[in-house]
Amino acid sequence: MSCAINWPENIIPLAQPPHSPELNPIERHWQFLKKSLNNELFSSLQDLRTRIQQLFEQLTFE
Repeated sequence: MSCAINWPENIIPLAQPPHSPELNPIERHWQFLKKSLNNELFSSLQDLRTRIQQLFEQLTFE
């Protein structure tokens, strides 16, 4: 399908690998969240938001 796209002259498409955490830094945060929230149940969306906020407060620049 991508061969059928008519790209403008000023746009050059670049192929990226399907999983490239070095190109998308948020991937490390998702891995941290998924690992930390594994097997936890929440009675409401607000409880989940509160837990995620607690986890983000634990993050450091390291």
